[in-house]
Amino acid sequence: WPPASADYWMEESLTRARLRVLEARGRTTEYLNLARAANLRANYASMLTKLGRVPDAVSYALKSFKRPDEALTLATLLRETAAHEEALEVAEAGLDLAGHDGVATTDMESIEDFIEMKSPSLVALARWLRDYAGQLGKPVTALKASLAAFQQSQSLDDFRAVQTWAGADWKHIRAELLNQLASAPHPGDRLRIYLAEGEIDAAVRAVGNSLEHDAHNENLMQLAAAAHSSHPEWTIRLAMYQASSIMDTNQAAWYALAAQWLEKAALAHEVLGREDEWLARLDELIARHRRKYKLVPLLKQLRGR
Repeated sequence: WPPASADYWMEESLTRARLRVLEARGRTTEYLNLARAANLRANYASMLTKLGRVPDAVSYALKSFKRPDEALTLATLLRETAAHEEALEVAEAGLDLAGHDGVATTDMESIEDFIEMKSPSLVALARWLRDYAGQLGKPVTALKASLAAFQQSQSLDDFRAVQTWAGADWKHIRAELLNQLASAPHPGDRLRIYLAEGEIDAAVRAVGNSLEHDAHNENLMQLAAAAHSSHPEWTIRLAMYQASSIMDTNQAAWYALAAQWLEKAALAHEVLGREDEWLARLDELIARHRRKYKLVPLLKQLRGR
């Protein structure tokens, strides 16, 4: 050991099968030896737990685990055996396994330490710990886990979960999370969060002046509806581009969507007091697309309004 074969995934699969057989036959000593030699750390700690050696399992996990999914496996088993404090300890330690450059995520003074989580399994562990700690009446642990989950997913649901556990600190934490969201390289639900929080200026800045966005993006449509009064010029540019991208390429199945975008442009023109300009622009569209029998009625309906 370790195997010389390059097909390590097959070696691991066979090893796991062998472990199942050893467990079924009650050969726990051989199971522990094989699991440890194969670096299947979660299996090793789990068997210790099943043998009633919970302190040994926890001690091994805290010293040897490398990934959050290992912590989640053992913590789940510990919970099932009613070892609640031990389950919390292992799961919370698992959050630190995904820290950046050795920075411990236990520092609640700075949320910055939760940025750049590396492990794809961290979010699953963090959500599990958040909900579990919440049920056990551990709000500090639940907050820490909710922060870790949001930093990995940047989802609206995880953002709301942070709010649930932030308590009186929510105003400060919210400001920091929104600042981090603005500079995030992979924004996740950034627009959804900005819209839910009423951060229209931030949402407009996030989209910017680049108009080549998906016309079918519901969040973008909602932003145009929310921003037409505060950012009318931006809304007009965006809405006209999105509508034209559909009309000019003869996407007949999406003409109703184009009309929705034009409606947002109409509202923005109204805010600016430029109704006459809008009507002239709409007449020009009707004339240009006069042969598109599915589109023209929608345009005339807009003009009728």
